[in-house]
Amino acid sequence: MEILEIRAPLNEDSIRGISTLFEKVFGHPPSTDFGQRLNEKRKLIALIAKERNQPAGFKIGYERSRETFFSWLGGVIPERRKRGIARMLMAKQHELCLSLGYEEIQTETYGDDPAMLILNLKEGFAVIGTHLGGDNRLRVQLRKKL
Repeated sequence: MEILEIRAPLNEDSIRGISTLFEKVFGHPPSTDFGQRLNEKRKLIALIAKERNQPAGFKIGYERSRETFFSWLGGVIPERRKRGIARMLMAKQHELCLSLGYEEIQTETYGDDPAMLILNLKEGFAVIGTHLGGDNRLRVQLRKKL
């Protein structure tokens, strides 16, 4: 397993590659302004997991404050799930954030996504709140001290 690190600003090739991976993971293309949204995030870092030179998953986050990194978006393509790839991406992101001086990582996941909730809790995150997203789905807010 190889994990590539890409930092903003992302070029068109990187945006296209991440968009293709996004569609494979979530089953629909990202919004038309996805590339712009990526490049608007402060100190964005994208991690891409490759298995046998093929993209298998990704994890994207950005700086919320000097102390806090927000793990924003990620997933693993369906045929590569349940192989520990999400956990590897998370570990790499946390290691990188610690080396960059962040004190904590925050994230959100849907309340009806038990796999991600369990992974986050097993990896040391604590629930700090909930809210309804614009899509009326419950979102669980989590934080982990590094």
